Amino acid sequence: METFNLPVLKKMIINNYDLYTCPLELEFSETLNLIRGTNGTGKSTLLHIILYSIIGPYTYGIKFKNYKNRKKANRPMLKENFFRDRMIQKQEDAEVIVEFDIAGKLFKVKRSLYNTELLEFSVDNEVYDKKDYKTITYQRYEKKYSEEDNEELSEIESYLIGVYNQKIAEATNVPDGFNTLVDMFTDTIFFSEDRHYSFWNSDKQQKIIGSYILSSDDYIRYREAVSETQYRQSKYKQRSEALNYANKFLNAEQQGNSEIENIQETKDELENKLSRLDSEQGSINISISKNQTNLIGLKKQYEKFYDEQKRVEEKYYSILFEPDYKEIYSKYINAMKSNRCPFCNSKHEFELDSQNCILCDEKLKSLEKGNLSDLDIERKKISDSIKQIKLDIEKLNNQIETDETRLRILKSQLIETQQKFNKINLVSKDYLGEDKNRLAILENQKEDALMELKSAQQKERELKIIIEQSLSEKFVDFSDQFIKFAKGFFGSNREIELRLPKKSMDDYVEGLVQLILDDVLRDDKMTLSESQRIFVDLSYRFSILCHFHKNSLFLCETPDSSLDLYHEKNAVATLKYYINKGNSLFITSNERSSYLIDGLMVEYGDVVNIIDLTKLSRYRIKETV
Repeated sequence: METFNLPVLKKMIINNYDLYTCPLELEFSETLNLIRGTNGTGKSTLLHIILYSIIGPYTYGIKFKNYKNRKKANRPMLKENFFRDRMIQKQEDAEVIVEFDIAGKLFKVKRSLYNTELLEFSVDNEVYDKKDYKTITYQRYEKKYSEEDNEELSEIESYLIGVYNQKIAEATNVPDGFNTLVDMFTDTIFFSEDRHYSFWNSDKQQKIIGSYILSSDDYIRYREAVSETQYRQSKYKQRSEALNYANKFLNAEQQGNSEIENIQETKDELENKLSRLDSEQGSINISISKNQTNLIGLKKQYEKFYDEQKRVEEKYYSILFEPDYKEIYSKYINAMKSNRCPFCNSKHEFELDSQNCILCDEKLKSLEKGNLSDLDIERKKISDSIKQIKLDIEKLNNQIETDETRLRILKSQLIETQQKFNKINLVSKDYLGEDKNRLAILENQKEDALMELKSAQQKERELKIIIEQSLSEKFVDFSDQFIKFAKGFFGSNREIELRLPKKSMDDYVEGLVQLILDDVLRDDKMTLSESQRIFVDLSYRFSILCHFHKNSLFLCETPDSSLDLYHEKNAVATLKYYINKGNSLFITSNERSSYLIDGLMVEYGDVVNIIDLTKLSRYRIKETV
């Protein structure tokens, strides 16, 4: 059986990213890495940065749709401002640098945390950067990405992102290239707090198990058939919608031409609305940019006035108090201001004057050293300026938040309006000008699309049955690996079986793999408790990682939050088994007592890499400013 390679993380440096104290330099352990901290200190963000540093902002696998009568592919991803929005002071030079090893090849990758731009990377010290390749954000790059029938495919290879995707796919040697690597990281390696379970997702089973257990050629043919079906479904849907619109408007034409005129009017209205929305969106973007620039300026003014206030107050109190008197004043003044005697604790109203001694009420001789009145006026002016700046900062923040909310609404309206415009434009442009045969043409196109869809579905079914027959022959070893992990979690006394469902052309079943626990089929995750769901999914993920890879890593968010004490004890031993097979575990934990975390700490002692974000995060600092 062929095995594949995954990255072994070495170290990471985060620069100019104000969620953390920067530069944040992290040396990773090849066994256990514990990321701990209180809520809001950036534990989840750090895991997402690790994921992003390796595969970019992709979230899950490739999808296909019909676009301008050709098959268009796209890969969903994080928003361009995903990491930027986690900064209070948005610094354009925020970046992450990661080093990892794949099968003896050393990768060093630098990415922007302000947007999704790959800045440069190297493989065994051979540097690839903007000198030789085009650098753009992933969002712009994905607009150019499609299947082989895309006439811009050769241009894609001139982009730094395209070269990186090719290099890392070659190093890992995973079947079906970079897309499989994205699926592996997002659906298997990263287990987030959202608890999206991979085991009960038939599509994910097909992508992961199918691509690894089966031969690469068989699986690639099957995936091509799946993508072809998706494309034909999209094409059939468009043909059906076109026919429905044409029927609606052509029936109106037979009753009179008023409906046809309405089509053009509606089209003109939508076109004007698109222009208006686009213009408003541009204005809001300019407003946000301007306000963010002003916000940076106000924060600099705040820091300047704060330093000046500190200097004036130090001078004020150095004049007001003799050194010995200052100690006495600081010791008793709070009690006296609270109308309480600092000696006997009795209630008493003191008549306090900052120019007189608090004990004998004599005028302070130290007042002769300087002009307190002028300094006091200056103190108040600075204090008033600071208050005003804080109000201005709050006002700008509120305006930015309002603008961003409006911007999100506008983008949604733009998408909706563009979709309506495209549909009505399709009808008015292609079909309303036809005479006798226009409905017949549309009907024929719909029927042709339906036949193509049925043919694609039939081919997909046939190939699926072929690969499932091959799968059943090679499934035993993988099943044994799964059962070892599952019994580790559930307990050795439980009856656990992993099997393939029986299928035929007449009895077609979606899922690939079925779980039998204590002689009961668990084909729905709701038949299990939350802890049991987690154990099944982790066993499935660990089996994939250990069975098909020479080494692996696993990123897991606060698993102990969903487990009771009994299950945590089992989890310690099972996670230890996973790590000791040559794998790396990255696990987050809140600042609370946890048997799972404490047990892992005892097992690995000095080799544990503890990343304490309560100390490294700037969250508390930013919260008080």
